[in-house]
Amino acid sequence: LVCYPFAGVFGSIKIVILVGLFLLLNNLCYISLGSVLGVYSKRVPQGMIASTIFSQTSLVAAGFYTTLPPALDWIRYISPFYWTFRGILKSCFKWNDTLECIKGSSEVGANQCFLEYHPAIDQYKERGLHVATYNDASSDSISLEFVALVLLLTILNFLIYAKAWVTCKRFEKQPDPEDVQER
Repeated sequence: LVCYPFAGVFGSIKIVILVGLFLLLNNLCYISLGSVLGVYSKRVPQGMIASTIFSQTSLVAAGFYTTLPPALDWIRYISPFYWTFRGILKSCFKWNDTLECIKGSSEVGANQCFLEYHPAIDQYKERGLHVATYNDASSDSISLEFVALVLLLTILNFLIYAKAWVTCKRFEKQPDPEDVQER
């Protein structure tokens, strides 16, 4: 929360709450992912290694740092970071936001340009992230990102619950050691 005044979102508590919500969901997804891999592995070190590898791979596979080959493009959709980053960017930046530029005079004022024309926004568009785009309804809507994170969290927690349920049922079927000794 210390960085938000420096980023210029100090005046909007709605943006701070949305960013906080996306970060909360992101952390919950990664904690649940680690729990799933830990619960389904036979030994704790194997689960920790698998969790670390998947988490680090999902950061790179989100496609924001590098362009993925078409055969691996599907990986980004199971990455919590992909949905979180999209949600945060869409929450913070709108097409009518402006920034200082050296163009001289533009339609928004002297030395001001729309954020939509910034090179970073163009790079995001090349990678399939439509943010701060004029006349594009998907660049302002964060519902898909929110639903994707909640769905991912729900699936991960269901997998944890299913493993716990199966394990409990297995222990219920085992005979009590005291009953075996009495016979």
